[in-house]
Parts: sequence; C-alpha cells; structure tokens
Amino acid sequence: MEYQKPTMEELVKNQAILDVVRTLLGTGMTAVRGLLLAEEA
Repeated sequence: MEYQKPTMEELVKNQAILDVVRTLLGTGMTAVRGLLLAEEA
C-alpha cells in the first residue's frame, strides 16, 4: 500500500470542511455563552 499524495481538489475540500466545522463550533460557543449570560441576567 503506497501513500498517495492528496490532490489539490482533496486539499480544498478538506479545508472547506474544516472551515465549516470551525464556524459551527464558533457559533455553538457563542450560543452557549449567550445562554449563560441570559440566565445570569
């Protein structure tokens, strides 16, 4: 089994997935922070 170098397309796809995950995590953290602040108020 030889190691295949990822193609440019695969790299772009992976980068896009990482961006989406990062965005979702960021949104989730913001939502959680907002809920915590709302409960304290």
